[in-house]
Order: sequence, then C-alpha cells, then structure tokens
Amino acid sequence: MIKKLLINPAAEPKECTEPKTGIKFRIRAVSPELYDSLRAKSARPDHTLDVSKWGEEFADAAIAGWGEEICDANGSPAECNEKNRRAYGRSHAVNIMPWIIDKASDLDQFRLAEEVEAKKG
Repeated sequence: MIKKLLINPAAEPKECTEPKTGIKFRIRAVSPELYDSLRAKSARPDHTLDVSKWGEEFADAAIAGWGEEICDANGSPAECNEKNRRAYGRSHAVNIMPWIIDKASDLDQFRLAEEVEAKKG
C-alpha cells in the first residue's frame, strides 16, 4: 500500500463531532482571508449579511466530509459533494453552521501556530 504524505499536514481536514447532534464532520481550516471573502460573497446590496447564503458558501468551503447521519430525501446517506454541501449549509445556516464556522476558523489558528513553530526550526 502506498502512503500519501501531504506537503502541509496542517492543511488536512480535522474530524470534529457536533455536540448537539453527535454528527461527525471533517472540517477544513479557513484562513482569515477566505473567511472575509466568504462573508463578502454573502452580503446583500445593503451590506447586511444573507445568513442562508453565508451558510451555503461556508459549508462548501469548510466541510470536507460528514457522517452517515446526513441523508438525502430518501433517507440514504448523502454524498458530500458541492451541491449537497451548499444545500446543507443553506438549510442549517442558523443551527449548525455557526458551530462549523467556529471550528473552521479555530482550525486555521492551529495551522498558523504550526507555521510559526516550523519557522522557529
């Protein structure tokens, strides 16, 4: 078996369990620059935040995978693809996406800390 090695292991998504539902998500770190970009994409013309759009954009950027508990309309496990991530983010913009956004932002802090440590040598 061939083992894959990442150039930047800190960039690998981390498995996190949402405390209220127990659903496991694989979450990617989101840098402050990407965070700002996603927020800007989700702004209405009057500069207020469209929360559903923000959930959709952030879900697509931050969710790398999820558990079998995320199901399609037939009750079958849903594939973690762009269409489903966006639908999930829009549907759960208020209840679960804030937790995912916090986790993805926190994961970026770990990445930044690892980069600082690596530079120290």
